[in-house]
Amino acid sequence: MSWKKFLELKGSVVGRLALAYATASVLLTVAGLTVAYLFVASYALQEKDDDLTHLWKELGEISTDHGIARMEEEFIREASLRGTRKAVFAVLRGDGDMVSSSNLSAWTVLKTQRVRPLLENAPRFYTAYNEQRRSSARFIVAPLGDAKWIQIGLSLEDSESLLRRFIAVFLALGTVLSVAASVLGWLIARRALSGVRTVTAATTRMAGMHFSERVPIAGQGAEVDTLAASFNAMAARIETLMTEMRNTNDNIAHDLRSPIARIRAQAESAIVSPDASGETAAALGEIVDECDRLLEMINTMLDISEAEAGASRMTRETVDAAVIVRDGVEIFQPAADEKEIRFECRAPESLPFRGDRKKIQRLLANLLDNAVKYSPRGSSVEVTLSRDEGRLAISVRDSGPGISESDRARLFDRFYRGDASRSAPGNGLGLSLAKAIVVAHGGEIGVDSLPGSGSLFTVRLPID
Repeated sequence: MSWKKFLELKGSVVGRLALAYATASVLLTVAGLTVAYLFVASYALQEKDDDLTHLWKELGEISTDHGIARMEEEFIREASLRGTRKAVFAVLRGDGDMVSSSNLSAWTVLKTQRVRPLLENAPRFYTAYNEQRRSSARFIVAPLGDAKWIQIGLSLEDSESLLRRFIAVFLALGTVLSVAASVLGWLIARRALSGVRTVTAATTRMAGMHFSERVPIAGQGAEVDTLAASFNAMAARIETLMTEMRNTNDNIAHDLRSPIARIRAQAESAIVSPDASGETAAALGEIVDECDRLLEMINTMLDISEAEAGASRMTRETVDAAVIVRDGVEIFQPAADEKEIRFECRAPESLPFRGDRKKIQRLLANLLDNAVKYSPRGSSVEVTLSRDEGRLAISVRDSGPGISESDRARLFDRFYRGDASRSAPGNGLGLSLAKAIVVAHGGEIGVDSLPGSGSLFTVRLPID
């Protein structure tokens, strides 16, 4: 997994839930290990204390019944049976001096430690670390009678070895459980949020003007199903409003086209009338020009509506994109020459694809017209045609004033004109039509621009 993917996963809800599962698992494992360790350690220590108590009572009875000498023989024999490195016995006087003992070669801890005398007639337990053996031992100091007391020590090597194995097993088990919990948490979170991802994907598509998007209610939980139902209700309402608005706009456009055409015809007839004076003819000519602009605007609006609704007739055929690009540059060359703008066209000899020739020509014409219109005198316009990951890519880069971030967000909306374009002629429909044509072909259009650095429009269309 790349670092970028890891950061994306870490920042996602799924990643955070998986991390929460893993953290909880680790904490529970540590807590369980600590409790289990304390329990086992306490149990092992209690066993040693019971064993020490049993030895003390047994040796005390021998001392009482057969004397101290017989008891010393018994504890030396007991030390030999248990192993001199695992058990030690010593008889001490009331001042703590040692009277007799078993083999102390493995018990330097007794030589360096001064045992405190008992303050009351009761046994005392303690644990001491034996540097020579690199392990601990458990001791009992208990009264023996006749102003003496006995000290018995048993090694804790076996218990410590058991505890080390216990910790190793629990750490391995804890690691496995933590990894399993992380994977399980990731799967559960991914499953729980699959419905949310579906709604997110539908929302993204709807943001791209696909208002017919709906989310299937697949029983993924009450919360997700409620979210899906609410989204579907919202999408249906938006689709209805957009449809009604577009129908209203289209109806208005249709209704306006006929009277405007009649006004134009009447004005055109009046111009050629012998009664029309010079000023009247000029005014009538302006009326004809304005009627033409209104009719062009109305027709463009209807073309956009048809393309967005999928109702426009698409004549898909195999055409050569390289020819369309070179022809488009040639058509706009005179307009570029008037502003001393250089066209730089880079296109292969041939690049065939399936599409509607006339609509692609109109799309390219809108982009070239804008590039020439907004580029300053003496600058250049770059037009590039290439194949990009199995798709057709047409790029038009101008030398204009650039587009601000706020304007880029609404650049393809109908009638929208940014601050830099308000003084230039146009109606704000060219890019809307371009996007509608691109979407109708199953492609995408984007712009990369910063104020003062020109703009780069890129169209990507499927080749087949």
